[in-house]
Amino acid sequence: MSDLSAKIVKQVEFYFSDNNLPRDKFLLPLVKETTDGWVPLATLTTFNRLKQLTTDIEAIANAIREANSTAIAVNAEGTHVRRLAPLLDELDTLKSSVYVKGFPTDYTLEQIEQALAGKGNIKAIRMRRAADKAFKGSAFIEFGTEDEAKAFAQQELKVNDTTLIVTLKSDYLEAKMSERRAGKKAADEPAPIVFAKNCVVRFEGVGGGATREDLTALCSEFGQIAYVDFSRDQADGYVRFSDAEAAARAVAAISERKTEVKGAVPSVRLLEGDEEDLYLTKAQEMLSERLQGRASKSHRGRGNSRGGRGGRGGRGGRSSGRGNKRGAEDELEGPSKAARVEDE
Repeated sequence: MSDLSAKIVKQVEFYFSDNNLPRDKFLLPLVKETTDGWVPLATLTTFNRLKQLTTDIEAIANAIREANSTAIAVNAEGTHVRRLAPLLDELDTLKSSVYVKGFPTDYTLEQIEQALAGKGNIKAIRMRRAADKAFKGSAFIEFGTEDEAKAFAQQELKVNDTTLIVTLKSDYLEAKMSERRAGKKAADEPAPIVFAKNCVVRFEGVGGGATREDLTALCSEFGQIAYVDFSRDQADGYVRFSDAEAAARAVAAISERKTEVKGAVPSVRLLEGDEEDLYLTKAQEMLSERLQGRASKSHRGRGNSRGGRGGRGGRGGRSSGRGNKRGAEDELEGPSKAARVEDE
């Protein structure tokens, strides 16, 4: 058998293999359409990988006959091919798969096959690709059994003097999920609130009946005010500016002008040292509590229902299964869709 014929048989056997057919959304319906599972060879010649080898139906039929394949057979006319073994449900390949990283990103499937030749009973190689279809340099390698996958993972593999990273697929996915959980937890935790120092001005001896608005009006000309900490009818209060220069200007100007607030001239000074640290700590804690309370109320107020017009399951919802003509060879190279995390 020629090298080309061997490649043709290998590719067609993969199309009908346990590792591909049960999950192939294009080829599987064609197999189920007929009682005996015959599929036109002309259809297979539209699949990219086989098309790259040949589109000659007679050559494909002759190659399969010559190989005496135990997996597939052609009909007497040489126009159709079918799987010999009964069709299985989708194969769970998680435990019998290995994650391998470190291939050059310009590698082809054939080059990966050559690099791993003789390293194990490989059933499928699923090259992992980015959104733009560029090869990521990693792949999921499927084996017939879990023991075969474990034996493969224990080997030290190199490509062009680069040692490949090899781990069981289940371990890889668990590690990625742990990273996701850790990232989500960090994202859910609010960032610590830290106020700038030398920005808090203390007022003492404010006139009766004064309000926050009175202190705001008094201080707004000196710079941006972050917060006014004052309650009606109190004699003392605080104004926190956004920057230290504004706070210093306010203290200097108000002290010099001896500006009255509701009939009284308050004394003003900049908080410093331990007094400032204590005030800022309490202010930061109070703001954190308020923000957490708002977040909790917002979360509880979100609706959880789905559906209706335009929602999932309602009018305008997403349809699926229409016009799916993706070639079966995409499963040979593309990543498994078993878990979204695999694409990371």
